[in-house]
Amino acid sequence: MADFFAPDVFQAVLSDPATAIRLKSFCESTACDENIVFLEKIEQYSRLLTKARELLLDIHATYTSPNATEPVNISETISKDLNSAVNSATSVTFCAMQDIFTPARKDVEGLIRDDIYPRFVTHQLTASAAMALAHDRKTYQGLGDCFCLTDPKVADNAILYASDGFLDVTGYSRREIIPRNCRFLQGARTERSSVTRLKSAIDNGQENVQLLLNYRKDGTPFWNLLYVAPLRDEAGNIAFFLGGQIDCSTTVHGKPDVMRILKLDGRRSFESTRGNLAVEDTSNLTATSPREHMKRHRSMFKSTSSVTTQVRQGPGMENDLIGRLGNMKLETQMQMFQTAYSKYVVLKMKDRTGLSIAHYSSSAGDLLRSSRTHGTSERIVNEDIFKLLAERSPSSSSVMKSYKKTVTDLLAEGKAVSVDIELVVEEKARNLMPTGPGGKTEERLISHWTPCKDEEGRTKYVVLVLAERRDL
Repeated sequence: MADFFAPDVFQAVLSDPATAIRLKSFCESTACDENIVFLEKIEQYSRLLTKARELLLDIHATYTSPNATEPVNISETISKDLNSAVNSATSVTFCAMQDIFTPARKDVEGLIRDDIYPRFVTHQLTASAAMALAHDRKTYQGLGDCFCLTDPKVADNAILYASDGFLDVTGYSRREIIPRNCRFLQGARTERSSVTRLKSAIDNGQENVQLLLNYRKDGTPFWNLLYVAPLRDEAGNIAFFLGGQIDCSTTVHGKPDVMRILKLDGRRSFESTRGNLAVEDTSNLTATSPREHMKRHRSMFKSTSSVTTQVRQGPGMENDLIGRLGNMKLETQMQMFQTAYSKYVVLKMKDRTGLSIAHYSSSAGDLLRSSRTHGTSERIVNEDIFKLLAERSPSSSSVMKSYKKTVTDLLAEGKAVSVDIELVVEEKARNLMPTGPGGKTEERLISHWTPCKDEEGRTKYVVLVLAERRDL
């Protein structure tokens, strides 16, 4: 299994021009680029010293040494003193000058390795997962359907509800999961610093994304891109924590795959394949190599009365691997994809067809209520989700009825489902994309509906994730 944080991978990232550029761009976007620039300057300094030493030896061997090939006319005393000085400079002075920054370089490399680099890896994986969520969810197992809800009011912040995708990814049964703390997925090689950062965020009621080495029931390790968000009630108290797990190991198998993920940027895209991620020699490819752009996705709910759905069931959603994930600058990715699940709504299931809003992310709230006249401060808790979607959709009422029936019928069977939808989006609810007249535009989204079930397998909550489809 690929190890994102192995020493040889980290050194390869620093030495490879494409990944070094990506890492530097990430540092610039997070205001810590002085560390990378410092290492670049040290490398430049080291190269100049090496060249200076080589030039000194060449001059001495050619013109001033006792055995010079083209000796100049200097006195024997000067020649003797010069020979001694050259020997001292090459054996002592240059070595000391090379080592002068060694402690500082190691310290900065340690900071990058232990703090900045893990955040960079997490960001790159999150950006690719966010793109896959909108265009090819099968890229990662568990993407869009592996969720759990934990209750901080219960001892040890235990899991109370889990999706079928959570069972598929971890290999545990529902009764083996509920009620336990998520730490049971950790093991001997789980990085403790990542766990500490996650715990600190939970203790402080903050959103957090961490890449953790977790273990399935059979002991198989897997890389878990874990997103955790506090779900607050109307009084501002945390009612639940939402945990979204994405299994990256079924997509990233070795060092070439890791390097490819870390090279993703706005000037390169990666072709979609079936089976394992193709391993190719990229040594002769520049960061600006052109690749085929993603084909245009067909817009649903536009001049049509049909609904296209994708019913998600069973494990093994890793067949379609990373495809065409570039075409966006890193800065754009940072703003658009803070997490793969930036637009989520947690719905309470009242009956077979009733789904009321219990919790939602700020960006999902902006998206759902931005067309109303009450302003962005309006609360939408306890409102019917289909009523809000209908208010925002340019589609006919018959199409929306078909949409609702498709979703509710499958949720009633306990199945997760993905359905395309088109909504009217206002500028304040969008991410960097230009809007039409009046600051509004119609936007295609993919809606992922995932039942979260209790210990008995009864659906109590549904996690709705909205992802923007984009033509690349």
